[in-house]
Amino acid sequence: MKTNKHFLRISLACCAISAALVSCGDDEPDIITPPPTPVTPETPDTPEVDVSNTAANLPSAVRRVLAQYGGLKTYAPAGFTLGLGVGKDVYTNDAARRQLVNDNFQMVTWGNAMKHDAVVQDNGTLRFTSLDAGLDAIKAAGLGLYGHNFIWHTQQNQTYLKSLISPTVEGGAKSAEQKREALLTAMESWIKGMAEHLSEKGIVPQGYDVINEAIADGTNKLRGVDGVFGGSDKAPTETATALNLNWESGHFYWGYYVKDYGVQAFQMARKYLPAETKLFINDYNLETSPGKLQALINWVNAIDQANGTPIVDGLGTQMHVGIAPTNDAAANATLVADLKKKVDAQFQTMAQTGKLVRVTELDIDMCNYVNGQRQPITSPSVAQFKCQADAFQMIVESYLANVPKAQQSGISIWSLTDQDDEHRYWLTNGLPNLFNKQNLRKWAYKGVADGLAGQDIGLTFNDADYKAYSEQ
Repeated sequence: MKTNKHFLRISLACCAISAALVSCGDDEPDIITPPPTPVTPETPDTPEVDVSNTAANLPSAVRRVLAQYGGLKTYAPAGFTLGLGVGKDVYTNDAARRQLVNDNFQMVTWGNAMKHDAVVQDNGTLRFTSLDAGLDAIKAAGLGLYGHNFIWHTQQNQTYLKSLISPTVEGGAKSAEQKREALLTAMESWIKGMAEHLSEKGIVPQGYDVINEAIADGTNKLRGVDGVFGGSDKAPTETATALNLNWESGHFYWGYYVKDYGVQAFQMARKYLPAETKLFINDYNLETSPGKLQALINWVNAIDQANGTPIVDGLGTQMHVGIAPTNDAAANATLVADLKKKVDAQFQTMAQTGKLVRVTELDIDMCNYVNGQRQPITSPSVAQFKCQADAFQMIVESYLANVPKAQQSGISIWSLTDQDDEHRYWLTNGLPNLFNKQNLRKWAYKGVADGLAGQDIGLTFNDADYKAYSEQ
């Protein structure tokens, strides 16, 4: 058999090359490892957040950030006092709601406990037993007090005041001057007695509504003083033996018998209250009635002039706001924008007086009016709750933008929750507050907090879902 030399040479060469490759360096052959497959990092899960302090009807993204908000008072600007109007019994008897007040507000206004008919007895003496439970509780909690109020035309002890000016068997009808003096004495006893009692309790009110709701709706005249009253009330009638006030039970128009009751009340309040206590005059519908606001300012100027020097420290606007939101987001935005024009104008006008400005009783009722009758929206949609929150935020922002800082006394919310016992007599069946019937934060809570902070606090939590929601 013949050997193919050419084939043999090639085969030997190949073997030599293979041997050389195997023998280079180590005894083991090199292993070529393919490049690693890129690993995509796992997207972290959205952190768990306890949302049990928020209303269940909120969008999940909103609910998650709202649960992380601090107490409302933590967002209040320096020098600004965030207050709450609340029933004394609600605060003293309900531990859960008391804790909400303590966590979120800096000052309270008692809804009724400091009014004339709650303290003044039929013989003119003052009884503080019920009030003291509330005063002791807020003092222990470190909360401030805003006094509400000295002189109003309702919730007065009419029995006592009428007895001072009624005819007597011996002397018959009393003269106008006798009636005036008797009422001024009663006024001083009332104001002095309350001021001295607060002093004995070691409480210095931050502010006080010396006069409440003096301007009549429609006419913009002074109730009592100008012969106008309210509701079915009309001028008193009198004979030599009997006085018929012709006013509803609990109503008493001081100005009907004491024409200068405004300056008299402020002078007494200034005399007996601490110098640190700011004296306010308070009224409602000032954001919707420029004429009423101007009438109030005119009267304040007259009081200051009659006193010789300015004595009224501040103007209070209650701001019980009613809105009728729908499920149309665009229409709701227009509603808030239209309201903003009125609110801006109100604060600008009040600021021009140079006096302190305070929102004293802010709530926002979602309702419709049919034939003049209020019909509360009892089951609002998400869009309606958001509109309420937007309105709260707008009002807070407008106040901070239009009232110079030196004139900012602050804002008080009226009532804590939507629970029925807080609305037995006011906005019945309404949902006007920041906490719902279960004491949980509503969207409105977020609106007030964001307004105070001047930003969307929710974006500070770096929550991707909420960021995406807010950009929609």
